Amino acid sequence: MHIPRVLGLAVLWLAASSPLLAQKPPKNDPTPYCVSEGFTVTLPLAYQARHLYTEGTLRGRPQRWVFDTGAPMVITPALAAEMGYAELKSIEVTDASGQTRTQRRVLIDTLRLGTAVFVNLPAVVADFTSSAELACLFEGAAGILGIEPLKGLSVAIDYRAGQLTLTDQPAALPQAANARRAPYKPNASGTPVVELRVGGKKATSVKLDTGSGGGLDLSSPLRGKLVGRGHPYAGVGATGRVSGGLFGSVELATYTTQLDNLALGGVPIGNRLVRFEGEATSHLVGNTVLSEFRVTVHTATQEVEFAPYGPLPSAALTLPGYGVIVTFDAGKVQVVGLYENSPAQEAGLRVGAYFQVINGQDVSRLSLTDYCTLWQGWDDLPDRLPVIVNQNGLDQPLTLVRKDLLTR
Repeated sequence: MHIPRVLGLAVLWLAASSPLLAQKPPKNDPTPYCVSEGFTVTLPLAYQARHLYTEGTLRGRPQRWVFDTGAPMVITPALAAEMGYAELKSIEVTDASGQTRTQRRVLIDTLRLGTAVFVNLPAVVADFTSSAELACLFEGAAGILGIEPLKGLSVAIDYRAGQLTLTDQPAALPQAANARRAPYKPNASGTPVVELRVGGKKATSVKLDTGSGGGLDLSSPLRGKLVGRGHPYAGVGATGRVSGGLFGSVELATYTTQLDNLALGGVPIGNRLVRFEGEATSHLVGNTVLSEFRVTVHTATQEVEFAPYGPLPSAALTLPGYGVIVTFDAGKVQVVGLYENSPAQEAGLRVGAYFQVINGQDVSRLSLTDYCTLWQGWDDLPDRLPVIVNQNGLDQPLTLVRKDLLTR
């Protein structure tokens, strides 16, 4: 999993999808289901650092969960051992970098979400302490609550109100006058996959992935199809190499530009910045876009309802940032990519350099809590950012300046 993402704000992070993308589960798996009937429950939903967190109870103990429509159910090794859950057949699991390996699984006997009770939940067991980004994302969390256990329910995600509502009675949900529905097809993890249209024409299918803090991410081969001759907007590329994912590292090559008149399954989402990266066929839309809507997934009818909170983007967009892509790990903040003609590149920063000091903070002296605060607070850094970096064996003071990376 690559946690750092392209946010187009302070330091640009490499966008990522959900940490684990399970393949089709074995046929002999127990069937997860909800034993409650005739219910509507509303859970607290925190939207922090472009990720979603909610609450649920295991065997009477409250737990915090990352809510991720793009992943299977996941728990930590410590929690699996503490609960003594029964072992299930292992499964092949792929992370966001495309790395695959066999992963241990257990069976969660009972999960309570409010007053709703769910049983027989297969869960992948994964260690989220392998990097500082993962540790920050899952700090205090039991694991990932995917959408597969919620099959048959309507799931309303209200980013603004901070509420996650689950119901087997869709009519009980509030109806917005501006809401529109789009059909979807679930993948192996139950993730909704909808049609993406550009200028009224189908371009591809994308996953609705609340485990991604990015926006609209498509594979590089689609760039030639969607960004042809006469494209009216500037684009910007970045290259480098990032150690990421639970299992390895990947080459970094991205290109970001604006596409107009986009729609998900026929539902308009306005003009958007689109990031093209990698050769994978997996395309996704993450929280940077989804958070502009109240999103309701009707799993019984396989429809997604979008109710925009306000006007959709209809003008030219900007991508403000320093133009540096970083990763956090083990007391280090490393430069893994640079945007072409960016302030970071012009300041002399190079891929492979390590930040020693950021805005007066000595990186080597940061606790995990301090690390997480810095990681989650890039958006609030100043437009002129003083840093000291170590590159070519020497410490070098630099000042990074924020600007629109789409201008030349």
